[in-house]
Amino acid sequence: MLPELFTFNHADVKDLPKLCFSSATRHEVQINGRKVVGSAQRRGREAVIQHGSILVNKDHLEIVKLLEGVNEKSARQLYNIMEKRTIDLRTAGFEKDESSLVEFMMHGFQEVFGPLDLIEPYEVEGLPE
Repeated sequence: MLPELFTFNHADVKDLPKLCFSSATRHEVQINGRKVVGSAQRRGREAVIQHGSILVNKDHLEIVKLLEGVNEKSARQLYNIMEKRTIDLRTAGFEKDESSLVEFMMHGFQEVFGPLDLIEPYEVEGLPE
């Protein structure tokens, strides 16, 4: 079961640029109306593939420094938008270590999907070790 501080909301995002974490869809995980998880999921008959990012700290805000062709003023605007519309787990009060977060997520997936068959990256053909 998810902690009460996690909510699933639809945000009004008309005023935001198309940055991954600057907007939320109706099923995205938010804390106090601010996006904390960005993810995608593919379900098959016998498998689920989950891909995504969980904002553990404020490092995601630094992405604006990596955008080509964005002047300093625009970068600052984007930073402010991201800061306003996102929240990381540390800021939200999550004080446990990352291994606790992984255990929490695995438990949640197992509650929904049943036992997990974890595939380590080195077992997936074509991925570097």
